[in-house]
Amino acid sequence: MPFPDEAFTKRGVEVSAYRGTWGDEAATYLGLLQERVPGALSVDHIGSTSVPGLPAKDCLDLMVQVDALDEDAVTTAMASHGFRMRPEPWNHDEVTEGVSYRKLVFAGPPGGRAVNVHVRVAGGRNVRYALLFRDFLRADDAARDAWGEFKTRLAASVTDLMEYGQIKATAQPLLMRAAESWATRTGWTVALATRSDGPSVLGVDGCRAGWVGVLVAGTTAEALVAPAIKDLVETARTRQPDLAVVAVDIPIGLPDRGRRRADLQARRRLPAGRKSSVFPTPTRATALESTYAGATDASRATTDGKGISRQTFMIVPKILEVDGYVRSGPPVPVVEAHPEVSFAEIDPACVLPGKTTVDGAASRLQALRSVGLEPPAYDRGRGYATDDLLDACVVAFTAARYAAGTAYSLPDPPEVFSDGIPAAIWV
Repeated sequence: MPFPDEAFTKRGVEVSAYRGTWGDEAATYLGLLQERVPGALSVDHIGSTSVPGLPAKDCLDLMVQVDALDEDAVTTAMASHGFRMRPEPWNHDEVTEGVSYRKLVFAGPPGGRAVNVHVRVAGGRNVRYALLFRDFLRADDAARDAWGEFKTRLAASVTDLMEYGQIKATAQPLLMRAAESWATRTGWTVALATRSDGPSVLGVDGCRAGWVGVLVAGTTAEALVAPAIKDLVETARTRQPDLAVVAVDIPIGLPDRGRRRADLQARRRLPAGRKSSVFPTPTRATALESTYAGATDASRATTDGKGISRQTFMIVPKILEVDGYVRSGPPVPVVEAHPEVSFAEIDPACVLPGKTTVDGAASRLQALRSVGLEPPAYDRGRGYATDDLLDACVVAFTAARYAAGTAYSLPDPPEVFSDGIPAAIWV
């Protein structure tokens, strides 16, 4: 409920047309709250005033995500700058999708701009709910206009702010049902705010456009695309000069004869039905052949009669590209990781559905979220698929483990062939 001095309470329930100044006014609070709220990870403009074109009450809603809610510390810090904690029970505990979450809500200083500062713990469904509400209405003009018309009519029919809020709350689940369908259809995800003091890392997977990378730096994960692995790494280093490790889903270290122990051991890490996702790495003689017939003959000559699949042959150019890049002496360590093995390290059950299926994408997304990594939003027009993006994310997770010294290699120690490159899949 508002405090008596808050101007928007003195005229009953007033929903006004969208004001272009709301976004600018909210922006003045973002850095301020980031500094003032203990444990703040991120600050977002949320609610109706954050959606261009949407009618709203003239009260800004801002959300601060924290790693842990130290209520005394947050309240003391906010009070020292004039912010007042709203006392109502529903401003301390909120139920989202049947789950209760602890939070704090603050009003601005007396006589100042009407604001609600929501302090929530990162990772909760209540955080996701607030951001999905905003992003859906920003993306869907028809839904935005329908919701705005509903709010305007409701405000005209009630005189009590409490009644307005209660009626609106009963209708909002219908809006959010449409929002969830939109999220599934578009691949929308929310960037999970997490505190990380480690260096930046890059996870890389091959894609139609060449290479897709997920650059993880602190609390952010950004998707990068480039036709060449060298260009992708340089782009990442431009954005994050402290880039420490690049992990890539491609064989590094080609055998002279036979099969790599890395591939054999990695297959054993996967459940039945998923082992074939680790394909045999071609020998160097095989990879140097330019035709499928020549590669087949070379493979049979160097692997006791075993040929090479067309699928493997099609990615040989990428294998040779990474091989050349590693041998050139890149500016950061480049290691090999396998997405399915990395996912299985998080949760073996998450790799049971095929990765290109709806269930497979959902289970892998949940695995990433369980370790605090929220994928960047999927951008359909950049030349990669959803599974490519998720693979790059989990490879970035392994890169972070490597940088922290908690990853291990298959085999341990790595094999070394005549090329002198340690051959191992890092997990």
